[in-house]
Amino acid sequence: MNRAQHQLMTILQKINVFHGLDLGEAERLVSICKSVMFEPDTQIFKAGDLSESMLVLITGKLKAVSRTGQDLAEILPGSSIGEMGVFTGHRRSATIVAVEKSLALSMEKRNMDALLKEDAGMRVSILANVVDLLADRLAEANKQIDELRK
Repeated sequence: MNRAQHQLMTILQKINVFHGLDLGEAERLVSICKSVMFEPDTQIFKAGDLSESMLVLITGKLKAVSRTGQDLAEILPGSSIGEMGVFTGHRRSATIVAVEKSLALSMEKRNMDALLKEDAGMRVSILANVVDLLADRLAEANKQIDELRK
């Protein structure tokens, strides 16, 4: 394993959905990743499309845009994008656009599914993290709804 692979493994272990993976699991995860570069104003994902891959942003900046064209969120390095669709099978909920030149790791759903089929322990860890993320997002959405009602 070279230094770049080790750095990527360390980055992946810090991503919420991959939290708690050991080095061997992180190494297997890195083996299914490919690096992709996006130029500014590139549409990466489109709301409503199938979720065939997810990204981990390494450098640069992206933004999430609603179906109506409203900016929803700024996405900074160290963030994962598209993981919910990859793990739940739901379609993309937002359009993702590069704000500046950005480097990301891409993981294809079919490769992720194959990896998790081979490693039940990794599958349990990742899916538990996905449940935690969904619970956090639901709690935040409920909080926003409560604030809007006031």
